[in-house]
Amino acid sequence: MDKIRIVIVSSLLFVIISSFAIAGDKPGLDSLIVYGEGFAFGVKEPQGWVGDVQNSHKFGANIIFYRESETMENAKALIRILVAKKRMRILKRILNTIWRLINRNIAI
Repeated sequence: MDKIRIVIVSSLLFVIISSFAIAGDKPGLDSLIVYGEGFAFGVKEPQGWVGDVQNSHKFGANIIFYRESETMENAKALIRILVAKKRMRILKRILNTIWRLINRNIAI
């Protein structure tokens, strides 16, 4: 399982780095890599917007975007991007409990 994760992450990083190499010829590099504990992703900065990872935690996000003509404090529009982790063990426990309750009701 760990080997599969390494291959997937390596492939993802290769694609992201390759896109930077391609975009590097164009003026105004607008792609960003956002990373943290257990995740990494690439995102294209919308034209006319500023990407901010330093202040994104104030909004419960991994990165935020606001218009170039505004500041984070006075932004009329804000784009928030958040990576959410799946909690499969908890979900499996909930589903198993529901399944047991359904089976009990059927048996009665």
